[in-house]
Amino acid sequence: LLLLLPTARAFAPRFGAVRRPTPSSQMVADSRARSKAQGRGGCCYKASDCLASTAGNPEGASEPPEPSMPTRQCGAPRAPPVSLSAAAATSCEALLRSTFEGIVDADAVASACASDVEWDDMSAGGPVSGPAAVRSLIAAKYPRGTRLVLDRVSDGRTSGGFVFHREAEDRPGAVGLRGTLFAELDAEGLLRYVREGCEPIIKPGEATEALLKAATANMDRPRKPPPTFTPATPTTASGIVRYLWEEAYPRGATPSEGLRLFSDAIEYEDFNYREPFVGKGAVRAFVEAFDIPGIDFVPQRVSEGERAVCFTWKVVVNGQDGPSGISFYEVDTDGKVCFIRDIPAPSPRGFRPAGALAAAVDPELRTFSPGKLAGAALGVASAGMGLLAPFFRWQAEWQAGALGGEGDRTTAAAQLDAEVGSAPVVIYTYGWSPFSSEAVALLDGTGCEYKQVQLGAEWFLLGGVASSVRAELLQRHGVSSLPHVFIGGRSVGGLYSGNAQGEVG
Repeated sequence: LLLLLPTARAFAPRFGAVRRPTPSSQMVADSRARSKAQGRGGCCYKASDCLASTAGNPEGASEPPEPSMPTRQCGAPRAPPVSLSAAAATSCEALLRSTFEGIVDADAVASACASDVEWDDMSAGGPVSGPAAVRSLIAAKYPRGTRLVLDRVSDGRTSGGFVFHREAEDRPGAVGLRGTLFAELDAEGLLRYVREGCEPIIKPGEATEALLKAATANMDRPRKPPPTFTPATPTTASGIVRYLWEEAYPRGATPSEGLRLFSDAIEYEDFNYREPFVGKGAVRAFVEAFDIPGIDFVPQRVSEGERAVCFTWKVVVNGQDGPSGISFYEVDTDGKVCFIRDIPAPSPRGFRPAGALAAAVDPELRTFSPGKLAGAALGVASAGMGLLAPFFRWQAEWQAGALGGEGDRTTAAAQLDAEVGSAPVVIYTYGWSPFSSEAVALLDGTGCEYKQVQLGAEWFLLGGVASSVRAELLQRHGVSSLPHVFIGGRSVGGLYSGNAQGEVG
C-alpha cells in the first residue's frame, strides 16, 4: 500500500476549466426524479449539467439549475423518425437499457449476446468471444450488488452505446468508476460486438500533451496542403461525428471547424484529466493543444444516433498505430454538441495496477472511496512518503559517497550530460519499481520515441556510478527519486511527483 497508494494522487485541471463537484447522493436522486418526469429513464445529473453557464456559475453549482422554457437541454428527446419509433421495442437503445440498467446480471448479459459475440473490455488484456466467456468476464467485473446507472444513452436502432457510472446496492448515490460502452447488434437483435472502457484511476493530465509533442518533435513536417473538405452543418450526433472525423479533419479542417458545431455550454470529459473542460473557451484551448502534426485520430466503428452517438477509434502516431479508445457525443435541441466523453485504452492492455488495487479494496465502486479505504490510511501513506523525502535526499548523497569515488561522480555527470538530450524523451528508472513500470507504460501508450536508462533494480541495489547519477540528479534538479523524465532535455520530474519547481510530473 505504501508503494501503490500514493499513485492515486489526482492532478489539477488545465486551461482554466471549471471544476465540477462530485455529485452528492441528493444531486443524483433529484436529477433522477427530474429525468423520469421528462421521460428519459435513468439519466443522471450530468444530462442537465450542460445547461449551466460557465460565465454565471464560475465555480460550479452544487445543484444543476432548473431549465426555463423553452429549454435548450442537452440530451432532451429529439423527434425520432417513424421507423425508429416503430422499432423502439427492439432497438439497440431498448436492449441496452433493459440489459444493463440497475443490478448487473451476468446471465442476462450473456443471454443478450449472439453466439459469435466479440466483447472488447479495454481494461482486460484482450477481447473475449462467445456468451460463456462474456458471462465470466461480467461476473468477475461486476460482483453481486453492483449497479450500473446509465447516465446518457444513444438512440440508435442497430448500434449505439451509453455512458455510465457504478453504484453499490447498499450505498445508493455513492458514485463509483465511470465508463462508456459501445454496442452493435446482429440481424436477430443480439449483441455481436461490444467495446467497454472505464476511466483510469491515475490520470496523467498535462503529461499526455507533452509526450505526444515529444513523439513528433523530430519528424519531418511537410507543408500542409490547402483544405479540400466541403463545409457542412449536420445537426444529428452521428452526422456530426461522421462529418468531422471522416470528412472534415482528414481533408485539412482545423479544430475551429469542430468548435463551430459545439454548444457554448459544452462539457468535455477527457479521462486523461481529472476535471472536465466546461464551456467552449476551455474546450478550444484543450483541442487546439492537441492539434499536433503526426497525430491522427481514426474512427473505426460509429453507431447510429440522432440525439447521441458512441464510436470507437485509434490514434496513429507517426504512421504507427497508437492507443485505441471509445468516445460518446451528445447534442442539444439545437443540434450542437453539448457533451463529449473520451476514454483511451490503458497501455499495455490489462496493465492497471491502481485499478486492480481499487477493485480489491472496493469491488462494487472500484474507486478509492472513503467507505472502503479509510482516509487515515491514505493520509498516513502520503504523509509517510513526504516525511521520508529528507531521508532519501540525505541517503542519495551518502550512498554516492560511500559507493562511488570522485571519478564515479565525474563519470555520472558526463553520462547525464550526454543522455538527457539523446532522445525526445529520456526516462531514468528502477527495474523493480511499480512507479517506473507505470511511467514506461504511459510512454509506450503514446507511441513516442524514448530512451530508458535503468540505474538498477532499486535504490538500495545501486553501484558506484549509478549511485552518483542519482546524487547528480538531486543536485541538479532537486529530486533523487525515480522515475525521472526528461522531455527535450528538460527535467519534468517523476510521473506523479513533479519536479523541484513545483511543476506537475
